Amino acid sequence: MENTEPDHEPEVRSYYLLEFLYEETPNAFDMGYLSADPAEIRAALEDQYNGESPTTGPGEQVCLWVVQRGVLAHGLDLNPLIRSRCEDGVVRTLTEIRNLSGKTSPATSYTIDWDTIAAQLPPLQNPLATSDDEDLVLDVPDPFPAPDVPITIGDQEGWLNHGWTDITGG
Repeated sequence: MENTEPDHEPEVRSYYLLEFLYEETPNAFDMGYLSADPAEIRAALEDQYNGESPTTGPGEQVCLWVVQRGVLAHGLDLNPLIRSRCEDGVVRTLTEIRNLSGKTSPATSYTIDWDTIAAQLPPLQNPLATSDDEDLVLDVPDPFPAPDVPITIGDQEGWLNHGWTDITGG
């Protein structure tokens, strides 16, 4: 929740922001998990794809943003790194499943290539976001620093918090 104190300034920190975007109605959502700890990001990603999450679906987009001192510096498209065995027995990435939407459905078990994800994560610069931080800043420079990621994110100020966070600011 946004802090409304008159002298309160949004926090400028470095962090990773895992984003889950599902645009198909009526179940559309845009949520994220924010942390400076890669192990926490991994746990949140695995929780979403443990077979019990009601929010995963074949139309979902997943990416990992890297924010250095409040400025978006890098983005990773995670869709090719998350796989599922579909009803026809073929193992497909989320990207492939999305492209086949309506023609096949994924099973409830997913495999995440965390080694590839971790190898692409740059170290964060101090100061790092902590679980006590509220109202974190995300400034998106022009040009967009992650043109190969299939979704974009806009400036955020005053409503991003550690842990599960609303990316839309609503």
